[in-house]
This record gives sequence, C-alpha cells and structure tokens, in this order.
Amino acid sequence: MRKSVIKRILRYYSLYAALNNFIAHFILLFTRIWIGNIYLKSGLTKISVWDQTLILFEYEYEVPFLPVELAAIMSTAAELICPILLFVGIFSRLSILPLFIMTIIIELFIIQNVHHLYWLFMMAVIMGFGSGRISIDGFLAQRLDRKSTRLN
Repeated sequence: MRKSVIKRILRYYSLYAALNNFIAHFILLFTRIWIGNIYLKSGLTKISVWDQTLILFEYEYEVPFLPVELAAIMSTAAELICPILLFVGIFSRLSILPLFIMTIIIELFIIQNVHHLYWLFMMAVIMGFGSGRISIDGFLAQRLDRKSTRLN
C-alpha cells in the first residue's frame, strides 16, 4: 500500500514537472516577444523622425559619456537589431545585453520609470534561462546534443 502511494505521488510529480517544463518554454517565448516589441517600436519611432531623435538626444536625454549622434545611432541600432534576434531566438543572451545596459543607463541618468524595472527583470530572465526550446538557439542546442551523444 505504501509503495503504491509513493509511486502515485512520483507519477503525478513527473506529470507536473513535464507540464512545468512545457509551459516554461512558452513563457520564455512570450518574454522575448514582449521585450522585443517594446524596443522595436521605440527604434522604428526613432528612425522615422531622425531629426527629432537627434534633438531629443541633444537637449532632452543628455546621455553621459557619448556624443549625441553616436548615442542616437547606437541606441537606434540596438533597438532595431536586437529585437529581431530576440523574436527568432538566436543569440538571445547576447542580444539582450545591449538593451539591458541601455535600460540601466536610461533609468539611472535620463528617466526614472517603474516600467524599466519590470523590463530589466524580464531581460534578466532571458539572460538567466536563455531563449528556451521554441527558438533557433533551442533548435541548435538540441542538434548539438544529438551530435555529441552520437560521438560518445
């Protein structure tokens, strides 16, 4: 009787763990899309009105340590390139890094907004857990795992 209860508990736990693993990859996908969408919209807005973007960087943002034009170009490039990489899930940990650093700089030196803290948390999740299986990174990781097991 006792062994059957333990077996039943282990069976339910294995189902729970499998469901948890399945859901986690969708949460990572959702997080990548959410963060990518925020920054892509910002980058598209900046590039569509470039003269106003330069004026904002010169008079409103006052980015420390960088010339105005360079700061505008770097942030716009990061906001246009990194979200695309996040959407498809390739080099996710690396592509989230410029957005993470930019958000910290914005929060510390330019505009304090509680949303930035939420975004930083979501980006930390991607940096910590990667892009998940529903990504090119996940596909490549599975392929490499299969090849390494065949070689051993």
